[in-house]
Amino acid sequence: MLRTVLLCSLLLVLQPYASFGFDFLERGRRDAKDHHNWNYEDKTGPDHWPKMFKKCGGARQSPINIINSEVDLNDELDAFEFDNYDDPLVDARIENNGHTIQVSPGSKDPPRTIDEGGMDDQYQFLQLHFHWGSDSKKGSEHLIDGSSFPLEMHFVHINKNYKTKEKALQKEDGLAVLAVLFKLDDEDNPALTPIIDKLDDVRQEGSKADLDDAFTLESLLPDDLMPYYRYKGSLTTPPCSEAVTWTVFKDFVPISEKQLQLFRNVKEEDEGEPAESLVDNFRPVQELHGRVVEISRDSDNAAPSLSSSTLMVLTAFALFL
Repeated sequence: MLRTVLLCSLLLVLQPYASFGFDFLERGRRDAKDHHNWNYEDKTGPDHWPKMFKKCGGARQSPINIINSEVDLNDELDAFEFDNYDDPLVDARIENNGHTIQVSPGSKDPPRTIDEGGMDDQYQFLQLHFHWGSDSKKGSEHLIDGSSFPLEMHFVHINKNYKTKEKALQKEDGLAVLAVLFKLDDEDNPALTPIIDKLDDVRQEGSKADLDDAFTLESLLPDDLMPYYRYKGSLTTPPCSEAVTWTVFKDFVPISEKQLQLFRNVKEEDEGEPAESLVDNFRPVQELHGRVVEISRDSDNAAPSLSSSTLMVLTAFALFL
């Protein structure tokens, strides 16, 4: 009897703390779920991201529409220096995370870095991923003179001055992303084969696989790395941190309709819903809010076409003379 009374008393004393503990755990699960509970359509699509993630409503958001007549020439945007970009990835993994197809280096792969390119610091490669459309008239996140492209690939790098991605996301120069735009071609692009051959293995959301065939990051880049566009922006997915120095190469990389269709066969799964094709995983373009988009010189040092504002100044100066 005494044991029962003591046990009941103990339970009464601990009840508030127990409920707090369970509530805390449940809140943690709910917050974790909310952090990933976004997609590219309906009530959790891009139009609603600013309400769900405050930073998505900022003034330096990405992607953007790059208008060639309005970009400014910057002579300080020199050529990139790539380290280990020409060495094969031997331990890479491919993953379907429900939002994109992502390729990450393994622990056995040496660090790959970019330097120069008009940036003050060195950046280390973290992962690459893709954005594509349900048809070949759309898919890219960045537009050029209002035109979309069927696929866009992002090489994501972290500033080596910051030890963690969380720290880097708090800094304006925390990340550097190289964006590659793809153009439709009649022939398959063999450089993409090691990745595309594994898409069937990661068709279902959450699936991962080792890449069987080694490939180099260099093989996925455009032939001409200059000129390129440069602007300050953000992640194009939540939490939309404004921590990215963007480089968008002007030259394109080819891809066939057959290869694009294999991307469109990848699946995503909403909770309680049957799996469906993962397509149109791109964010609409964002306002510039006064930001300036710059362009480097061509690789042969020939100046690109001047912006409309520069032409107006030169015309006025000529009339004055």
